[in-house]
Amino acid sequence: MVPSQLVACTCLFLAGKTEETRKKLDDVVDHFNYVIHCRVKGKTKRPSKSSQEFKQFRAKVIEMEAVLMEALEFKFYVAHPYPLLISNLRKLFPDKDGVHGKDLGGQKGLAQLAWFFVNDSLRTTLCLTHPPQKIALAAIYLALKNKRFDYDKEFKREGKPWCE
Repeated sequence: MVPSQLVACTCLFLAGKTEETRKKLDDVVDHFNYVIHCRVKGKTKRPSKSSQEFKQFRAKVIEMEAVLMEALEFKFYVAHPYPLLISNLRKLFPDKDGVHGKDLGGQKGLAQLAWFFVNDSLRTTLCLTHPPQKIALAAIYLALKNKRFDYDKEFKREGKPWCE
């Protein structure tokens, strides 16, 4: 049986590798030890980076990393909705200036507002339950609704919805 704390710490370390700003293993283990020892267990000290306990836990994290990577089949690509958001906005509004808020039928900042909606969606479970294309389209839809933009009138295409 593998301790859940070891798996949790390893998952945090692996998740940090998929983002732009990676975290050092020692920093992840040190902060994890702080949370477990000081916050959860109520102790006043955590193991120092030079202690044997710290080094053993660090070594276990490295071993568990290999196990988790194999379980994930080394698939680390995370698709974000941002590129899809921009490409869909460019399709809807071919004039680049219109997308960025200079003039969009009197509406300003549509792209920025949609971007904010995508940011907010990533702080929820939506990114786990819906593909990035749907999140990007939903963000555009919410931005259009928020700006009171008549998308049915503007984007009517042979009876198809605006998002196709």
